Amino acid sequence: MPKAASQAEKRVQEEVLRDDGPLSIHMEVTATRRLTLTAEVALEDSDERARLVALYTAVVLPAVVRTEGENARYWIALEKRRKWMSGTLTVPSPRGGFQVEADQPPVGIWGLSSVIADELLTSIKATNNAGRRVWHELADQCMDTHPLVAALRTYAEEESRS
Repeated sequence: MPKAASQAEKRVQEEVLRDDGPLSIHMEVTATRRLTLTAEVALEDSDERARLVALYTAVVLPAVVRTEGENARYWIALEKRRKWMSGTLTVPSPRGGFQVEADQPPVGIWGLSSVIADELLTSIKATNNAGRRVWHELADQCMDTHPLVAALRTYAEEESRS
């Protein structure tokens, strides 16, 4: 994505990832240097969708923001809707140019077991209330030793102090 927006404007870039695939990512950089990523996975009502939804109580999409000097991985919690799944998170925008990649499939709780709690905490803090509900749905399936449970515990402690 080009350099971030000036004070007077907003730059928006929307990109459909995976040719002919159901995934799209909408990126927006605001004048206040915030990057909002909105992911949507189109899933029409079908038997396949019903099986997928039954198999995964909730899912998250990994996304990487790449700059010349650093890569940051975020996890976008996807809320189930009638014909799609979607989620949003807002993080500080990198200075200069950057790329957003979301070329990995959404994962359920099993896909998060090797992710460190601090990385999940960053994504939990960056999402909205709907996204946090998805995180809690996932945590309800976890053992107490899962990194997501630790991340949500830290988030709750930080929220209670503020």
